[in-house]
Amino acid sequence: MIYIDYSNFRPSSKWKYDTKKRYKQLCQLFDAGKIVELKVEIDKNQKHWTKLKEGIIRSTVNKCWFTEGSSDVFHFHIEHFRPKKKVDLLGSKYAYTEARHVQADPGYWWLSINYHNFRIAGQITNSPKGNYFPLITGSPICSRRVDNFNNEQILLLDPTKIGDADLIKYDINSEPYPAFNIGLNPLNFHRASASIEIYGLKEKLVSDARKRYLQQCNRLIKRAEKYYVEWKKDRLNSVLKEHFIDVCTDLKMMTNKNHPFSSMLKCRLLLIPDEWATRYLIPFL
Repeated sequence: MIYIDYSNFRPSSKWKYDTKKRYKQLCQLFDAGKIVELKVEIDKNQKHWTKLKEGIIRSTVNKCWFTEGSSDVFHFHIEHFRPKKKVDLLGSKYAYTEARHVQADPGYWWLSINYHNFRIAGQITNSPKGNYFPLITGSPICSRRVDNFNNEQILLLDPTKIGDADLIKYDINSEPYPAFNIGLNPLNFHRASASIEIYGLKEKLVSDARKRYLQQCNRLIKRAEKYYVEWKKDRLNSVLKEHFIDVCTDLKMMTNKNHPFSSMLKCRLLLIPDEWATRYLIPFL
């Protein structure tokens, strides 16, 4: 997961105008107590929010905001961060005493066409996340459209929130783990652990895709080591130096925000203890 700056995206005036009409209709159904009809109407709006998908991707990154898988591996969807029709309890999915004690039905229906609630997710993330949206123990719960949902203290990590992505690290084999252990920071441990589980970051398809990019990275690391050793023996050899710098540049590019699994690859590079990496690579990541 990496931080996604979502602030640059703006829907068209036409989309906003159409949204106001649709929102008014949703409010009328809810106020009339027609919950079944409300959910049907939410589903009818799918084509409306899907219109924003390509624009959101163009203004952010072309990869899943949660797993960092690319579009050639995962089919992208618009994920409603706060579930639009109901909110399920974590139950046996993850052991944590969340603030919500009963299933919320019909969920955050008033945010179903609010683009601030949209995230780009691959199918592998969209499926396991489902309707989960746990809140930190003791958090206020936004249950009405007049409530300020920003007051909620969210358990799941949000890629659009600065600092959240840093709570997950990756080991040398590309597997995710919490950046803080439970003894040092219990809350951040649970936030990262629950997110790894709910977002499917250890699902086989995601794990296999990460490992393929890790293998590419490891091959480049070996090439950089080879060129550096040869260059150290012959400092006047400009060709060897150029080869070494080129490989280092390729490694740096793998940590670019648009590159698939860039956060995992950055973690891998930061684990290199060798002189060539600490002098010519790590300071520039």
